[in-house]
Amino acid sequence: YPERYEVTHKIKDARLLEDGTTDVAIAGRIVFMRKMGKLSFVRIRDIEGDMQLEIKIDMVGEDKYAFFKKLIDTGDFIGAKGEIFTTQTGEKTLRVHSFEFLGKALPEKFHGLTDMEMKYRQRYVDLIMNEETRKVFLGRSKLYAYIHKFLGENGFLEVETPILQNAVCGASAKPFYTHHNALDMDCNLRIAPETYLKQCVAGGFNRVYEMAKCFRNEGMNTEHLQEFTQVEWYASYWNFEDNIKFYQSLEVYLLNLLVVLRLNIKTMLLILVLNGKELTM
Repeated sequence: YPERYEVTHKIKDARLLEDGTTDVAIAGRIVFMRKMGKLSFVRIRDIEGDMQLEIKIDMVGEDKYAFFKKLIDTGDFIGAKGEIFTTQTGEKTLRVHSFEFLGKALPEKFHGLTDMEMKYRQRYVDLIMNEETRKVFLGRSKLYAYIHKFLGENGFLEVETPILQNAVCGASAKPFYTHHNALDMDCNLRIAPETYLKQCVAGGFNRVYEMAKCFRNEGMNTEHLQEFTQVEWYASYWNFEDNIKFYQSLEVYLLNLLVVLRLNIKTMLLILVLNGKELTM
């Protein structure tokens, strides 16, 4: 397999190019193929979009076309380079001048995933099969970026506090315990970043926050895991009413995110509960 492939555009960006644009190179996973005599159509996808490819024997050559028809399957990764055009049905398409086989990666359940156990234990299969899951993961990444941006624009500094601790502090919860071999000392995993963030405030940082991985060794369900991500912020000279107003402004900011990302409320809720998302002040 080749060690790299030089792409010029993301798939979603390539779809916006004008007809006649040449030397466009994109890459992705094959999700549909229609192999015919001397002309085939392929649809490839990445996390943000998909696009149709037109592969002709007189464009890529007989040997390359024979290789494509015999050895490339749905689920494989390919890179393709060519010219943008629009079909008679209005489909933005890449007329392939050359292509590269990039990897064989065909999950057993590519054509159907209904087993919930597999869905959660083999996430890569779920991501391949389900568009809603891809939207959740993509939205979650953008949600984190928006929260960072919002807090930063309001004067909050992001800090990192210890995950491995020698005292249970910050909340009332049952912790996970581990052992520090070098110090021969029992430790616990963080259940909340609260006390260390407050130490930052005491040390002179007026506004601090952390998007923290926390661990609580207690009950679990579909909306709460023992390992979860929690956002906490602290601001000097604020009372609870200031925090309420600030949280409301964050809610409005996140609702605007729905419009920007074209997500629905259901998807946003899935994003918020993925890994037990919590927002605390």
